[in-house]
Amino acid sequence: MAARRPRRGVAAALLCGLLQAAVAHAESPESEAAERLFEAGKKLMAEGRLEEACQELERSQELDPALGTLLNLADCYQRRGEGSRAYRTFVEVRTQAIAGGHDEVERVAEERSALLFETLPKIHIHVAARLPDLEVLQDGVAVPPTFWGRPLPLEPGSHTFEARAPRHTSHRVTLTVEDAPDRAPLPVEIPPLTPLQSSPRDESSSSLQPRQWIALGAGGVGLTGLVVGTVFGLKSIRVGHAADEHCDGPRCRTQEGVSLRADARRAGNVSTVGFVLGIAGAAGGAALWLSAQPTEDSGGTQVGLSADRIEVRYSW
Repeated sequence: MAARRPRRGVAAALLCGLLQAAVAHAESPESEAAERLFEAGKKLMAEGRLEEACQELERSQELDPALGTLLNLADCYQRRGEGSRAYRTFVEVRTQAIAGGHDEVERVAEERSALLFETLPKIHIHVAARLPDLEVLQDGVAVPPTFWGRPLPLEPGSHTFEARAPRHTSHRVTLTVEDAPDRAPLPVEIPPLTPLQSSPRDESSSSLQPRQWIALGAGGVGLTGLVVGTVFGLKSIRVGHAADEHCDGPRCRTQEGVSLRADARRAGNVSTVGFVLGIAGAAGGAALWLSAQPTEDSGGTQVGLSADRIEVRYSW
């Protein structure tokens, strides 16, 4: 077992030289990579490269969450001018510190969040209808539901809020927050999102109806029949021409001519049957497919079958 470095203890040395409690844990590839990202983030912050620093700390926290990383990340957000995001992160740090018994970190996080709350203007996100999987984003970053319905500090300027949920229309609004910390919170109204409507035709097109499967089968039989009819029809013509060399009209001079003429006749019969089946299958498949389509009001497809014909009527 090896003692973890400051990141895995609650590293508050960044914030006035506070607690550096090491916690004994077995090292893992993920924690080692997170440690390198954490150190890189601190170095970038010291150099004033805050955009890159926050990114490295975010990656470190995502790879191997640690309270010290989260505390430094909150500080990075504040230095970068993202007061609202810093406030929310300090609140999360305080919650985790209370759960873990880290009194000094709890105190620092509470002081930093209280300072942001006092010095920044506030908004109030009011969600009219809380849907499952509803997200509210401020400038592209999700605001956790725990911060809805309560005053939330936000840096002055123009901010875009978006509410979205699966299978619903989204709502977007842009507000300008003035630098007036003592004013009442600016309301951010999130109205009920409208469900997306899909037409019956769209719903029915997502899967085939049983009758449509039958139609596809009939169409396949029809196509096969047409192919067979064509192949044997061509064979009947070719063999018939060969038989003509041995026959004069209906009478054949040689036995070969008799055999060829019989072969031509059999091929012709097969061709005829193939074409009949092909046309019937294609027509039946088309009729079944059309009759399976969804209809509206009185419009629709009517199919009539009899021994000698197929009748299709379509109205709209």
